[in-house]
Amino acid sequence: MTYTILGCDSATGRVGIGIATHSIAAGGYCQVVRSGIGAIASQAYADPRLLPVATDMLERGLSPAEVVTGLADVDPDYAFRQTAVLTPDGVAAAHTGDRTGHWSGHVIGDGYIATGNSLEGEGVVEAMADAFESAAGSPVEDRLVAGLEAGRDAGGQVGDYYERSATLVVAETDTFPDIDLRIDFHASDAVGELRSLLHVYRPYLHIYNHVRTKEPRQAVGMTYEEWNPLPPEG
Repeated sequence: MTYTILGCDSATGRVGIGIATHSIAAGGYCQVVRSGIGAIASQAYADPRLLPVATDMLERGLSPAEVVTGLADVDPDYAFRQTAVLTPDGVAAAHTGDRTGHWSGHVIGDGYIATGNSLEGEGVVEAMADAFESAAGSPVEDRLVAGLEAGRDAGGQVGDYYERSATLVVAETDTFPDIDLRIDFHASDAVGELRSLLHVYRPYLHIYNHVRTKEPRQAVGMTYEEWNPLPPEG
């Protein structure tokens, strides 16, 4: 019971993934995002062992379609899996096994994949795709969260399975993701909480990803206000 959107900006190579699900802490085992390589999702009856296999295939030069097909050769339970692979230049492929739950499927568009399983219906992934396309020109992270919000508002997961965890991971050029945010548990709306966390985290991006890692001597002399771009609450 998960819906996910993978997206990229092919002009910059920025690539990422957004995940929302009833499962707890799904961000710990459902995805890999690597700069210069791409974004990979394994969900439904997720098998995190497939993620390094898929990553290795991409690193060896296989296309997303070849990766998705190749995983079937190493996974006897592939009918229970849903996988998606997107490279930074926008090449995409996805698989939805026939034993992944209620309504399951995916939509592949220009620079994105919207995919989900055990959903209220096809309208969920269609809404995610529309939201990603409508936000063209915005940063990839905003487009991904907009996709998750649209999926939630279109009905999300079947029945009363609300979103208890949500994940946003985006990478561009560094060996670590630019953004790696997770709501491991929320009582009612992990997607809304993820949007709030992105808003709070964004002013710190330059500090965490550049100053502290690449210019620590500059960081030593920074003032409290420079270290804390957002004013204290209250």
